[in-house]
Amino acid sequence: ATAKYVVLNEDNGTILQTAGNVNFTSNIALGSGQFTSYRDKVLGLGTTNGSITLDTLQAPAYTITLNGTLTLSTGTFTNANAGASVTLIITQDGSGSRTLSTSGIKWAGGSNTLSTAAGAIDIANFYYDGTNWYGSLVKGYA
Repeated sequence: ATAKYVVLNEDNGTILQTAGNVNFTSNIALGSGQFTSYRDKVLGLGTTNGSITLDTLQAPAYTITLNGTLTLSTGTFTNANAGASVTLIITQDGSGSRTLSTSGIKWAGGSNTLSTAAGAIDIANFYYDGTNWYGSLVKGYA
């Protein structure tokens, strides 16, 4: 399909509405503008264990149900530039007791121990500064 372009007026009354995607090819100066009805794309990784890939170009948020040990490293994250962030919602399967093994990620408080009860839900948030991945783990959602 051929790309279609639109030129907008630069006034306070201009509204852009589309049923398709909006792709920005450079930085956006928001000024006093705001996004409304915004939400992150969430991709489900299903029930799995071991090493996974979290592609920052595909989605900023992922869900996973663990049926074994989850392994995360700096190589887990692909296509990341400085300022990238990723959220991973981790659910224990019906057996629980699944653990997290990591390397190269700097964890808030040094803690990356998951809740282990069957069905337990934890959320790991990651931020990349261009050199390091920083992780924080919020545990025990009910």
